[in-house]
Amino acid sequence: MTTSLLHAVTGSGGNYTIKAHYGGDGAFAPGDSGVATVTIGKQNSKVIGSFVTGTGQIVTSSQSVAYGSPYILRVDVANNAGTICENITTSAVNFICPTGTVAMLDGANPLNDFPGSSNVAHLNDRGFIEDQPIQLNAGTHNITASYTADANSSYISSATTNTLAVTITQAATQVQVAAAPLSIVAGGTVTLTATISSGSNSAVGPSGTVQFSNGSANLGAPVTCMAHGASSSAGASCTATLSTTISAFPPVGIDNRWRWTPLEWFAALLAMMALVLLVLAMRMRGPRRAFAYGAMALFLIASATLAGCSGTSGGGGGGGTTRTITAKYSGDTNYATSTGSGTVTVR
Repeated sequence: MTTSLLHAVTGSGGNYTIKAHYGGDGAFAPGDSGVATVTIGKQNSKVIGSFVTGTGQIVTSSQSVAYGSPYILRVDVANNAGTICENITTSAVNFICPTGTVAMLDGANPLNDFPGSSNVAHLNDRGFIEDQPIQLNAGTHNITASYTADANSSYISSATTNTLAVTITQAATQVQVAAAPLSIVAGGTVTLTATISSGSNSAVGPSGTVQFSNGSANLGAPVTCMAHGASSSAGASCTATLSTTISAFPPVGIDNRWRWTPLEWFAALLAMMALVLLVLAMRMRGPRRAFAYGAMALFLIASATLAGCSGTSGGGGGGGTTRTITAKYSGDTNYATSTGSGTVTVR
């Protein structure tokens, strides 16, 4: 009796000694075949770079995401047919996985994102690596990789790789402005704080400067924004603080002049009329002069009364004028510029 057996050998490359054993039955005794030597050559490999999205999808197509978005770069070492050893759906290992290291490149430059500021990492037992803390800067990145097999690997080292194109855009920012105290006397000091927040999960927060302004007039020089990396409860942010004084009158400029309330305009008109009456009174004599002085006094009283009532009510009692304080964030390489505002009551 002759029996033939065809079996696929899936071990690592090298020489193997094979023999067949027959267990026997009621009529025939057990027996062993002669020894055969089989040489298995190492197989070629392909390197596949992919992008793992925030929802867990593994894709090799071009990607565009904002700086600080949740994503992972992954590199698999596949066989010559482009098949990886692990079935991603079932997590089963279909054949022996490659061993060795993978080096990642961003264009022509090493992508030094592994421990020790290295671009080289060891394959795991499923034949791939993941670059989880990666945060590429804003711009266009062409990610490639190469594989270096170790001595016991059944795969041959390879630099055959796809190019994973990733475009990183600036993270959007929002500005909030707070004043302390909310109400001050004219010429008093107020502390302005601008908070620039973003949805970025990067450990590197926004940098750059913040320019505060009162209407169209800048309040001092731009202030450096102090960066804060993302935490488990909030995205990356930065803060800028300025202590300044605000006078009784809005800054001179066309924007602020046209922001006066109707009562403020009427009070100004009465004050001008009082000035005209003062000039006329100085040229008059007798009852007319007394009448002009009296009318002037009435105009001045009315003007002062209207001016005191024209502002928006503020803290600390009494009326006041509400000033809009603007903060403009300059942005940086990875974070977009933005503008926000708050209010201060000057009484």
